[in-house]
Amino acid sequence: MAADILGILLSFVTSLIVGYGLWRYHTSVDVVLGYDINRNRTLTGTGLLMLVLILIQWSIYGGLFALSAGLGEVLVSTGNPDEFIIGMSLSALSIAAFWHVKSGPDRRRQHLERALTLNPENAKAHYSLADLLILEYREVETAQVHYEKAIECNPENASGRYNYGILLAKVIGDPESARVQFENAIKHDSENANYHYHYARLLSDPEVEDFETALNHYERAIQLDPGYANAHLHYAVTLIQHEQAYESARDHLERAIDHDPENAEAHYIYALTSGREFDKYDVARTHYNKAIEAEPEHARAHEDLARLLVGELEEYETAQTHFEQAIELDPERVDAHYFYARLLAEQFEEYETARTHLEKAIDLDPDHTGAHIHYVHLLSSEFSESEALDHIERFDLSEILDDEDESEADEVPTFEEGIDDSPFESIQNAQRTAEDIADRRPDDDL
Repeated sequence: MAADILGILLSFVTSLIVGYGLWRYHTSVDVVLGYDINRNRTLTGTGLLMLVLILIQWSIYGGLFALSAGLGEVLVSTGNPDEFIIGMSLSALSIAAFWHVKSGPDRRRQHLERALTLNPENAKAHYSLADLLILEYREVETAQVHYEKAIECNPENASGRYNYGILLAKVIGDPESARVQFENAIKHDSENANYHYHYARLLSDPEVEDFETALNHYERAIQLDPGYANAHLHYAVTLIQHEQAYESARDHLERAIDHDPENAEAHYIYALTSGREFDKYDVARTHYNKAIEAEPEHARAHEDLARLLVGELEEYETAQTHFEQAIELDPERVDAHYFYARLLAEQFEEYETARTHLEKAIDLDPDHTGAHIHYVHLLSSEFSESEALDHIERFDLSEILDDEDESEADEVPTFEEGIDDSPFESIQNAQRTAEDIADRRPDDDL
């Protein structure tokens, strides 16, 4: 038994010692090749020595398992096969543990920085370090420096330019520079659907608004990847915004849902379009509920479902629940407060609570005509005429109230169409920078 335990410990300790040495002094093949090839040098001298050391390193990894197997044969010959399995497992686990430590973000950063110390012109190391700095450390300025240096060293790296474009567009807020990077990424790799999709996203941004070109790149992304659900979704949104092409938009929304049934935004926009443009209220309710099921914290879906329930389906208690959830999730949703106040006053006669929500809506948006009109009516009918007059004077509402039954009445939102009827804005401006930099991740060993 003592010999068996000694054999297991020998296998485990050997793995630990060698594993630590490999973790501490590991040098990757990419550094060797990057060091020599990027400088147009032959693989001689230091480079050759480093390559030999790498080959020895992997021989040792194999030797560890051979050692465990050899010890296992001895143990098995004594009639204890279980110790063989234990020895092999401990050896494998120790190597795996050191490999995990070595491949962590801090260790990867050390490898990349060491590669750049050996060769400051290593474009791949610059690109990978820049990606790593965004994905793991959120060091935007340092990442930008490395992206710029990488482009200087290798301007034809499509994925690096794409990732830099994401950073410029969504974090730094420089759409024109981002446009240059996306165009270069597509120039060097025109068959990547991701590049076309994100370039189209940039072009359909309110600060750029090149909708025609955006539509072309959405179409190209879909052509390259027909199952690209988000490309279908945002293509539909742009069709609605730019061309009011609701039929075509609905078709692409259905494709987005087919390819990604858990896509909350696709369900939400499909519900919004079905209810407001095609009067299919039951279909709209179904997809609002699916959006909420996929993303329970989707405040806009709760609000617009509540408005549908009040304005078309007359399910007031259920609507009340969804208004409350929308406000809890996003206390600054102006129309959620406004429409909830109207529901409380008109259907439940909860005037105090209605007053609170109208005041909140006005506080968030002092120019909200509907909130002012309903607040004045509520004060004069349920509280006091003097308070209503004070509010009119404070906000100079006399002209609006005098014209309420004429042209200005058109500014008062209904439950079907609100003043702030811009549900697509948050989709177009979604910020997912780290997740978007997924086309290529930093190599563990570079």
